[in-house]
Order: sequence, then structure tokens, then C-alpha cells
Amino acid sequence: MKLAARAEAALGPELRVRLRGEAWVAAVWVVGSAIVAAAQPDLDRRITGAAAAAAAVTTILAVSYSTADPGRRYVRSVLGAIVVVAVTTNWLFHVLGVADSGAFFGVGGLDERITLPLLFVLLAPLAARRLPRRQAKPEALRAWVGERWRAPGRMDAIVAAYASVVAMPALLIGLAHHDRLLYVAQDLGLIVFFVFMYVVGRTVDATSARESAGDVVGVLLTLAVAQFVLFGWQPFPLDVFVEAACAGAIAFLLLRPRSTLLLPVAVAILLLLGEAVSLTGTTGSSTGVQLAAAVGVLAYLALRMRPLVPKPLLVAVAVLGVAGFLALTPDGATVRGQYHGPDPSNQGRTFEAQRVRAAIRSSPVSFVFGRGLGGTIDERRAPAAFAKSLVTANRDLAHVQEVHLLPYSFLLKEGMLGLAWLAAFVLGVAVLMFRGLERAARDRDPTIVVYGALPLIAVAQAFAAASHLQANPLNTLGLGILVTCLARPRAAASETSVS
Repeated sequence: MKLAARAEAALGPELRVRLRGEAWVAAVWVVGSAIVAAAQPDLDRRITGAAAAAAAVTTILAVSYSTADPGRRYVRSVLGAIVVVAVTTNWLFHVLGVADSGAFFGVGGLDERITLPLLFVLLAPLAARRLPRRQAKPEALRAWVGERWRAPGRMDAIVAAYASVVAMPALLIGLAHHDRLLYVAQDLGLIVFFVFMYVVGRTVDATSARESAGDVVGVLLTLAVAQFVLFGWQPFPLDVFVEAACAGAIAFLLLRPRSTLLLPVAVAILLLLGEAVSLTGTTGSSTGVQLAAAVGVLAYLALRMRPLVPKPLLVAVAVLGVAGFLALTPDGATVRGQYHGPDPSNQGRTFEAQRVRAAIRSSPVSFVFGRGLGGTIDERRAPAAFAKSLVTANRDLAHVQEVHLLPYSFLLKEGMLGLAWLAAFVLGVAVLMFRGLERAARDRDPTIVVYGALPLIAVAQAFAAASHLQANPLNTLGLGILVTCLARPRAAASETSVS
């Protein structure tokens, strides 16, 4: 009896601390989800927000009870919440008639107003619990910081600069000059979410990231198959993940053929072949860019497994390929804002680029710092077909907030300062990707390929659809995890397989 009493007394404070922690998380989830749902403008979207929150919390709890390892539990909970919130939101939009099966463009902005704040509410407590406790021993704290924050390519500094040096002047200018505070809040929310998901990725430890790579690839491949076979619609804002998941699955076959399950690899090959075939039909050219990026990742791995081709030569070929695309192709002219062909979509993007250039030339302050968060352009004289698509998406043609081309989006909101940041960010992603592929080929470790492919392909696609870079949670989540994996000293690859 005395031993039982002593055990109860010793365990009591620990249980009380744990219960207080669980109660705090539950309170944040309930209150935050209620605020997100109540903030929606109509009953259908309020129901959608509440249902998506309930589905995500159920998923997180199920993962918590079924996964013993804390690190893998965290990765699975984050990934599960992202997928479930996106799928539930889009499915209910179609069921409740918020968007019909063909209104992909129109539904894109609506679900972001549920998905992004809801993911912030659900994932913030999970990420906070991964941080060191205030009472942690100094040596444990130093080890935690040392493992995560030796950031290759200085990506941590680049992301921090976005949240401070770039965003703050844009916010102040926006508050001073724009009376549509909702537009300012939406632009600020995208920046906050972009940085937040990067931090979530950075709180994943390198070991758990590698052990969970097969889970990530498997979940994303399953979602891709469901998207094409069951849904018939795209689970916004998860608009770029198929090619990255395929590259991750095939990388396992290239680097660990003996321990790789063939079913995910077969699914990945079929998906890529399907995209290649679709390019002969009516599919947009953005699919070709994404497919080319995925094939390029796999080709680099294959050539560097036995380093017969020097790394500088492959890097030079990649740089020349990108330069040739920008300089010689119609889509490259579109990215530059100089397209003059018959395609109405590209015509509209070039019209937007012209309006942005005119806007920032209005004053030296606009040229350096942009028109600020909430900045808009007038597209009432845009090409007819392009203007019609904007109206379908419920855009106010006199005040269009979202510019399609990524460089011109930054130029409008943050000026030349934002454009310089974007160049540093793109260069940082490219450097990290090359480092990751080099390590994967050298160590026969395919587990970091998917984390690098996600932001790389997202950046390539976002040059024609700017908001997707910030709104897709998988982009900066993968980038943060990649930085953590590369910050850790090189170690022997674990025997993780695609599952």
C-alpha cells in the first residue's frame, strides 16, 4: 500500500501537467475553430468550416493513439490535418452547392479563407509542443537548436527577412494608402501562413522526417489517385503535389531497389505517363513545367548515383534549360510579362504585368516598396476572355488583388525590395535542392527527395499562379523539413521503404 501511495504521489504532478497541456490544446482547437467557422459569410461555409475542423481533430486524435513514436506522430498529424481539411472543405463546397464541379477557379479563393486559418489554429498547438520547454536543461536546449538551426543556404534568414524587412514596409504602406482593409488582411494572412508552415517544417526532427518520408509519399499518391478517380475536382489549396509525390516514390526505386514496394512506384509511373499523354490534349502548359521539373529531379539522381557526369555540368545544363525556357518559349515570354500571341490566358497575364509596371512607376516609393499589402490593379480593359474568367471567380475588375505572375505579384505589393527577396528565395530553394539531391545520390537516401521536390515544383508552377506559392501548405512545410534534414550532419541512411 505504501509503495502504491508513493507511486501515485510521484505520478500525480506529471499527470496533472499533462492534463493541463491537453486541456490547453483542446481549448485552442475549439475556440479557434469556432471563430474561423463563425467568420464565414454564409451558413453553408460556416457548416463547412465546422465540419472540416471536426474531421481534422478526429484525424489528429486517431494518429495520436495509433502512432507510438512522437516524431512520426507529429509528422502524420500535420500531414493528416492538411489533407483532411483540404478534402473536407472542397467536398462540402460541392455537396452544398457553394461551387459546382466545374468551378475550380472560383472555388480556389473561397476555400483558402477556411483552410488556411483553420490549419493555423489546428497546427499551432502541435508545433508549440515541439519547442523546448522553459525548464529544459541548457545542454538539451543547445542540442535542439544546434540540430535545427544550422540552416544550409541561409534559408531561415531568407524567410525571416520576408516576415520583417519585406512585409513590414508593405504593411505600413497598405494601411496608409488602401481603404479596403480586408484586402490588406488577406495579403498579410498569406505571409503569416507561409512563414508559419515553414516553422512547422523546421520543428520536425531529421530522424522523424526520414522515417516518415514513405508515409508522406504514400499519402500524397493516394490523394492523387483519389483526385483523378474519385473526386473529379482538385483539393485546393493542395494544387501542386502529384509530381513531387511521384518523384519521391520513383527515387526509392532508384536508390533502394531491394527494399521498395512496387505498387507505389507503379502508381507514380502511371500518373506521370498520364500527365505526359494529357499534354497532347487541352491541358495547360503549367502541367508540362511541373512534369519537366519532376523528370529533371529523377534524371539528376540517376546521373549522380554513379558520378560519371560532373555536378557543375548538370547544374549548367539546368540553368541553361531555365534560361532557354524564359527567353525562347511563349510561356517564358508570359512569365516576363511580354507575351503577344493568341492565347487569352497568357494575354491576360501580360496585361496584368503592364498594369503593375505602370502602378509602381507612379512614385519612387512605389518603385522601391511597391503599392503595399492590399494593392490592386484595374483590369476592366483586360482581354475579354480573361476578364470573364476573373468575373467568374467573383473578382472586382476595378480592384483585382491577386496578380497571376509571381514576379509581378511581388513587384506590385513589395516593389523592387520584394522582387530582390523573391530572387534570393528562388536561388535558396535551388541550392537546397541540389544539395539534397547530391546527398540522396551519395548516401543512397531517397527520403529527402520528396521534401525537396515539393517546394521546387511549387516555385516553378507559382511563376504563372503566384498565390499558390503562399497558400499551399505543403510547399513551405516540405522546405522547412528539407532544411532540417540538410542541417544535420550526414549519417547513414535508414532502411525506410515506401508504404
